[in-house]
Amino acid sequence: MKPSLSPTVLALLVICVLGSPTAHAQTSDNLRERGDGKYRARDFDGAIADYTEAIRLDPTNSSAFTNRGAAKNGKGEVDAAILDEDEAIRLNPQGAIGYLNRGNYKYAKGNYRGGVADESEAIRLNPGDARAYNNRGNDKVALGDFDGGIADYNEALRLSPQFAHAFNDRAIARNKKGDINGALADYGEAIRLNPDYSHAYVGRSKIRNARGDLSGAIADSSDKRGQDLRVLGDELLNHPFVCGIINHFFEGLNLGLVQGGRDKPFLQFGRPGL
Repeated sequence: MKPSLSPTVLALLVICVLGSPTAHAQTSDNLRERGDGKYRARDFDGAIADYTEAIRLDPTNSSAFTNRGAAKNGKGEVDAAILDEDEAIRLNPQGAIGYLNRGNYKYAKGNYRGGVADESEAIRLNPGDARAYNNRGNDKVALGDFDGGIADYNEALRLSPQFAHAFNDRAIARNKKGDINGALADYGEAIRLNPDYSHAYVGRSKIRNARGDLSGAIADSSDKRGQDLRVLGDELLNHPFVCGIINHFFEGLNLGLVQGGRDKPFLQFGRPGL
């Protein structure tokens, strides 16, 4: 009679030859984590290579799709980023970050209604995320719904009172509604929370210039725009030629003023459910 192997021994032999049933998933997650490090270092090509290999080893790794989308977006490949988020959401429909990131990409494409839909779903899945409210507010403002946008910024600030982006973006909405004092107050709070927030300085300088406060406008714009116009001196501010140059300078700022609060894409850490 030939000796027989017990089921336990057979299972151990299979694991030795083929590897553990979870080995591929662990390797996939390790590659994703390595890709995350490259993403943070702005090595987007390296990150994409790691995420792609992670997906090859485990096509169900939704986090790798989410993070590869973020890296593709970092390269300006917005359409490809949306496709990766589509797959991440298909694999993990309860993951709020997938919707939040896809809303970001849709905003970049000018699909503001699509952004509102995705951010609303992110809020439904994670109602405590101030970022989702802020981003949805930006989409609403882009659609001309200033009151709806301000309501979302208010909620973002209720959830996260130190959220400088939300103050900056609410300032933009208030300015567009004609609430100049409210806009100035919000820009001031954004700057207090983040003294290096260039968008807020530029926004406030535009309002100050429009109100005739040229010295305040120059003070806001100088260091943040790389030009210290204060060397002109107070005695020159009333000279018509100098004022014309300054006004032309601030007209140029209109081209650079954008929503300051769109968050960068967020990486998904770990496997959903693990």
